[in-house]
Amino acid sequence: LVLFGMNGLSISNALEFHGIIYFYVVFGGILYAVTLGNRLAAKEELLKTGEFLLVKPLKRSSILFYKALAGIFLLSFLVLLLHGTTLLSFYLYANEEFSHLVLLKESFTLWLLMLLYFALGFFFAASLKEERKSSEISMGITLGTFILGLFYDLWDSPALLRPWTPFRYFPVKDLLEETSLPFLYI
Repeated sequence: LVLFGMNGLSISNALEFHGIIYFYVVFGGILYAVTLGNRLAAKEELLKTGEFLLVKPLKRSSILFYKALAGIFLLSFLVLLLHGTTLLSFYLYANEEFSHLVLLKESFTLWLLMLLYFALGFFFAASLKEERKSSEISMGITLGTFILGLFYDLWDSPALLRPWTPFRYFPVKDLLEETSLPFLYI
């Protein structure tokens, strides 16, 4: 149940079923974000066009800044698209009342997690010259924190692991029950 994101959730109502699906959306979104961060920052090194960009009167820091803004825009657009699709599916297929606030919290936390992992991939790609090495490090950290998240769900007293696994900063079960998000993890 833990491995498939069904820990503490059932498929008896629409919001909890969506919470199970949300587990996979978060995983896919985080993988997309870390890959996007790597690719945006390392694209010139990869395509050997970095010299062309640096000939123009722009500093590398400003080029990276504009690339980071473009990445944040892409992530925001994806989260808005996913949120709209989720709302549409709930209006069309859910035969029960649902909380729009819960769906907003899920989308907001997805955006925060994607930003965190985008920054991770972007940082390593901008810091290291080799795209392959930066990709390996950032993906290794991503999968390591995912595995820590699985241990978090399996352990009886997991409070020690929570700060180290962003996958469990905002558990779906808590998003369904609590009215506010934990400020520490925001």
